[in-house]
Amino acid sequence: MKSEKSPELNPLNTRESRLVLRKGENESKKYINLLKEIAHDKFGSDRRIVIGVNGSVARHEMTSSSDIDLFFLVSDFELSKKTAKQMQQIYIHALRSEGIKMPAQGGVFEKPIRYSRLVSNIGGEKDTNIYITRRK
Repeated sequence: MKSEKSPELNPLNTRESRLVLRKGENESKKYINLLKEIAHDKFGSDRRIVIGVNGSVARHEMTSSSDIDLFFLVSDFELSKKTAKQMQQIYIHALRSEGIKMPAQGGVFEKPIRYSRLVSNIGGEKDTNIYITRRK
């Protein structure tokens, strides 16, 4: 019987596991670059928004079944809620036209949020999953 320290028993030491992890990392990097290109194409250097990515893409673990968990942070006084939502929809439409799988509607990343809301209650009673999932 092999000991627990044996490399053969650790799935991360197998060649196949390393290949799967490397593929996830490479796919994630490819998608991050594509997300950046599309954002630049649609918004240029507009600093009123920050587009963040969470989930498997951010962890560099993307697979063929992964969706893109992205969120919009907006500056506190420069954009109305309506304009921020319109910008988000423009971006999501562009991603979908590239064949990028988006999360189901109604999820935690559905609405753009303001920077101040993200950081105003860290660790407080109103610090919910809506805010925690956007922080890294």
